[in-house]
Amino acid sequence: MSDDPHSNPNNYSDHSNHARGFAALLPHKHDKHSDHAPMPSKPCCDTGGHRVDSDGSHKRVVFIGNPNVGKSSLFNAILGTKARVMNAPGTTVLLEEGEYDHDGSSWDLIDTPGTYSLLPLSPDEQVAADAVMGLDGEREPDLIVTVLDATNISRALYFLAMVLELGKPTVVALTMNDLAAKQGAGLDVNKLSQALGGVPIVAVNGRTGEGRARLMAEVAAHFDGTPMPKGLHPIDPHDVDVKQWVEAGADARFDWAARVLAQINMQERDRVTMSDRIDRVLLNPVLGILVFLAIMFVVFQATTSSLDRLRIGSTAR
Repeated sequence: MSDDPHSNPNNYSDHSNHARGFAALLPHKHDKHSDHAPMPSKPCCDTGGHRVDSDGSHKRVVFIGNPNVGKSSLFNAILGTKARVMNAPGTTVLLEEGEYDHDGSSWDLIDTPGTYSLLPLSPDEQVAADAVMGLDGEREPDLIVTVLDATNISRALYFLAMVLELGKPTVVALTMNDLAAKQGAGLDVNKLSQALGGVPIVAVNGRTGEGRARLMAEVAAHFDGTPMPKGLHPIDPHDVDVKQWVEAGADARFDWAARVLAQINMQERDRVTMSDRIDRVLLNPVLGILVFLAIMFVVFQATTSSLDRLRIGSTAR
């Protein structure tokens, strides 16, 4: 990508006229957290009104990830029948939570709705962003489990960059690596962790629960902190305009993700699938319209021909 004067995340000038990539899809409404001091954490009840240890002795672990990456399946495999579903306060958005016991310690696990960005486009994404950033009265997480899809690692790394920039201890749960391997693009977890500067990564299977014990062991070992990869810069979401932070750093995050992919040689193994080829045609501004018109013409011809046959048949009777 070309150099961008906004790539420094500390430069929060207006980015609305130079949004590229994911930033071009982001809303330009005023961020509701930018002009207000952070609200205090809820004293007795956490997201959804469930019990939280009043003295704060329970560690809070928030699970976050893109939609359809196996996050909720993994969460349920970890908690089993201890998982409870409830509404986030003041919304109809559903959350799952539960208490997890590990070597005599109790943690509060929170499963958030799937989201593509920490700058939300929907109420579900707003709840997820607030939970992981500790905004709007939410208690800040002690650790974040970021669930990434190995079959879409490019987009996953961009999302991970935003989460890592929050400066919270972060453990990565890598799902669907078996499917990625079948596509010839399986990931070496150790190499990926090295490329991320030592951020802990565990390969898991959300359907079977494989890897969950190791994942929770990594969580237990990293409450004191995890590395910040080179090229990313920590921020405090209470002290920045979230909209400007997400948009101003978009190009830098894409560049960072590209460097990580190069380090693990993913660019050399990038394969174009049949779905990719179809998308290139159907999403083309010229070819896509021509294909659409051709399909509509065939449908029209088939419909009129069927009606003509029915009319002729009824006349013959």
